[in-house]
Amino acid sequence: MSADDHASWEHNGVTFPSHVTKENLEALNHFKIRDDDTSVLVSYPKTGTNFVGVTVARILQAGGKTEESADDMVTHPLEATVPSAILPTRLLLEEKSSPRLVLTHLPIEFVPKGISKPQNKVKVLVTMRNPKDTAVSSFHYDKKLLEVTGLQHHPLLPWPEFAQSFLDGKVAWGDCDHVLGWWQMRDDPHFLFKYEDMKKVLIYT
Repeated sequence: MSADDHASWEHNGVTFPSHVTKENLEALNHFKIRDDDTSVLVSYPKTGTNFVGVTVARILQAGGKTEESADDMVTHPLEATVPSAILPTRLLLEEKSSPRLVLTHLPIEFVPKGISKPQNKVKVLVTMRNPKDTAVSSFHYDKKLLEVTGLQHHPLLPWPEFAQSFLDGKVAWGDCDHVLGWWQMRDDPHFLFKYEDMKKVLIYT
């Protein structure tokens, strides 16, 4: 992993990590959501993406809709090109058979129309979490990531500075407008909003 992997850049007022490239964002205009892609998971980072993704994957398995493991179904975000992957996630998803579980951290204005204006059986799950908890989780995640990668030339901001950057939207995927953009779709039956308290009532069998 290189120093560039932790770099960030800004596009249309939103900060993105380096593995979300302008090329990927532009290519998403041509990404097609299939009628039998029953689930799209939208989330701001550190709001329960993996938890909800694994839950959906297990529901699809239990219903006989897929034989893929949860690990195989819960991919990297649609907009990403991670160093360990052969192709951008969008291209890897195009090769997958249906039903696919599509994940994205993007604000609504950047996603393909099949996600912002879903049709037929497609369901878009939007996860929401207390912003304070999200900020704390992001801070500790970044700290752990820097410790693992050993990138000392990318020092972690002290908590007060990190928290201010979070409030100012100077962190990856922007500020709380991310949630507000999706919240405007709350009356569309294709959208389901999931909150952090779902963990209190969900029991795995």
